[in-house]
Amino acid sequence: MAWLAAANLAANGPAVFYLAAAVVATVMAIESLRLEHVETACLTSMSRSGRPWSVGTRNTFVLVNVAQYAGIVLAIIACNFLGQPDRITGCALAVIGLHFVPLARLFRAPLYYATGAVMVICGVLSAWVGTDAGVLFGAFAAGITLWTTAAIILFAWRRRLARLSHRT
Repeated sequence: MAWLAAANLAANGPAVFYLAAAVVATVMAIESLRLEHVETACLTSMSRSGRPWSVGTRNTFVLVNVAQYAGIVLAIIACNFLGQPDRITGCALAVIGLHFVPLARLFRAPLYYATGAVMVICGVLSAWVGTDAGVLFGAFAAGITLWTTAAIILFAWRRRLARLSHRT
């Protein structure tokens, strides 16, 4: 989100900030592509079976994230081209929310449908308001939504680990 904030700050500034946002988004996309070659405990633990992700799952995950980054970059470019830089945050939040839909299906995680829906609604409202207040609302609502999702997942994993430890 730091590059998104930079893009918003750059709305009336020199083009170098837009280039910086695009460079950072590209670096993030490249890092996502590197996941294809990474076998970590994190990837293993995220698999429901406890085994590493299949190549198809990893490729789909990477593709979804690359599409998300591309969508955000396009939103930044479009909002600035249309002279509506204060709508960047809302558009980016909507793109981020939409990226949760295929992830919900991929990971069989219904919670991601709700996270995605809330993020899209926050994005639409933020873009609709379009002022600094809209940006503030969108950023705050997105933070609360994502932290809540992370907390729900964390507590679910803790419960699961507790049940597994009682079985042994």
